Amino acid sequence: MSGDASGRYRMSTPLPGSVHGWISDLAWLAGYGLVALAVALVSRRWLLAAEKVSALAADLEYKPDAIAYLSGGPERALIAALSSMRIAGTIAPHDREVRAVGELNEDASALERAIHATAAIPIRWDYLDADPTVAPELEQLRCWLEDAGLLLTGEQQRRITHTGRWMGAVMILGLGLAAVTGTPYLIGGVVFCLVLLAGSLALVIDAPRTREGTARMHALRQRYGALSPQMHPDFNYRPAYAGLAVAIFGLTALNETDPAFAQLLGHGYGHWGIQDIPG
Repeated sequence: MSGDASGRYRMSTPLPGSVHGWISDLAWLAGYGLVALAVALVSRRWLLAAEKVSALAADLEYKPDAIAYLSGGPERALIAALSSMRIAGTIAPHDREVRAVGELNEDASALERAIHATAAIPIRWDYLDADPTVAPELEQLRCWLEDAGLLLTGEQQRRITHTGRWMGAVMILGLGLAAVTGTPYLIGGVVFCLVLLAGSLALVIDAPRTREGTARMHALRQRYGALSPQMHPDFNYRPAYAGLAVAIFGLTALNETDPAFAQLLGHGYGHWGIQDIPG
């Protein structure tokens, strides 16, 4: 430091622990933390504002096909329906093809009816989602779930994309801040903020369902715990419960209760393995 005629002192060299000699590391860290917190809070508020739950959501429990779609998308909906139909004796699988046999019950779902009509001629099960008879039923399930506020709409997914970009920009800022200083506590603070942001970003991106949709799936798992693969349920008397078990508990239920059928569909332990979206 050097003095002047008035006796005041000015900084001629940066102090240890400062950034570029004009702002302290602590101020940098506090400012970055406030920016990160602001982005996280605004993003959360913006995303939640887009979620609207409809009275339709109360009917989810009575729509096994919709539960399956909410749990794992169109593929899960098809597998759940095929599981019920196999035990009911209305489809006969061979290799990865299915063929309609017998007559459907009166309580068969619209998706099951579409599958049965299409499978009058043997068809690979994984081609069903593109069939002109089955595809509209899957689309109806998606639209119903979106209208009920359980599945993310296209607009909500775009909001998530924008939120991810905001958080990514803040993370890049933090990395740049850590790069211009070698102060251990500043680097540690930035890394801590980055970890929190990364966790928030992962939660935002990994969201095929809305918060209400996830809560409903959790409630269904609790309510229908007797259908869990660990309970070894017998579905011969209630074929519809076979599809419900797959819908709620995923493909582990199919591997546990009907491993031969799981192998035919290509989802057994010996093929692709278990492919579940956590509920």
